[in-house]
Formats: sequence, structure tokens, C-alpha cells
Amino acid sequence: MKISVDNKIQNGYSLDLSKIIELSFETYKKTFLISGIAFIFLFIVTLILYVGYFGLLFGFSNFTDTITQIESNASNVTTQIANMLVGAVFSALVGPFFAGSIYVNHLSKTNKEFGLASIFDFYKGDKVKDILINQFIITLFVNVIAAF
Repeated sequence: MKISVDNKIQNGYSLDLSKIIELSFETYKKTFLISGIAFIFLFIVTLILYVGYFGLLFGFSNFTDTITQIESNASNVTTQIANMLVGAVFSALVGPFFAGSIYVNHLSKTNKEFGLASIFDFYKGDKVKDILINQFIITLFVNVIAAF
């Protein structure tokens, strides 16, 4: 690794932090609005899904009773396993969104055309299965470690 970095420095690549920050900020300025709108959309969808999940799990009747029930079930092993699985599934479903966000930044950096739909390109691509499976496994593994 050190040899590779030394070769790049000798061949004209610089490790100037100010240049890296400047290029990163230019990319950020190009993608700010599109990424912001997409993240707001993701937040609204996530909020609706989680409210529905907790409503189905604990009921919509009384908010105080629901919070008390959540606190009493928090140490229950079945509840923890269910939350780990639901979290892993949700994370897997959001994985292509984050891949699309990285892709939009790449398109911006290479001065190619992009739009709001570019963030959702990985949901219809041929790599969606790989992203979903990998994100599910990684999140499940992290959740199991966090539970212990």
C-alpha cells in the first residue's frame, strides 16, 4: 500500500488536503438540491413505514399505553429479534437509495448529466439483488453484535 501511494506521489499526484476539500465542496454544491429532496422523500416514507410498523405491533389506541408497552417489551428477546430483522429488512430496502446517492455524486464529479431519478437507478438495475442481500447481511450482523 505504501509503495502504491509513493508511486502516485512521484508520478504527479498530490496529497493536498485543500484541493480535496475544494473538489468535494464543488460536488456537494452540484448535488445539494437533488440529494436534499431525495432525503426528504426518504424521511417521509420512512416515517410512514415506522408509524405503521409500531401501530401494527402495539396498536394505535393510546399513546401513553403504547410507550409503556414498548418499554416493558424492550428487554424481551422476541421483540429484540423482531426489531433486528425488521431493521435489517428496512436497511436492505434503503441500500439502493444510498448507492444511488453515491452514484449521483460520481456523475456530478465526472460532469455527466444527472437528475432526481438518478438516485433511484439502482432499484431497477441488475445489481439490486446484490445490494439488497449484502445490505441485509451487513445490517443483521451489526444488529446482532449491538444486541450483545
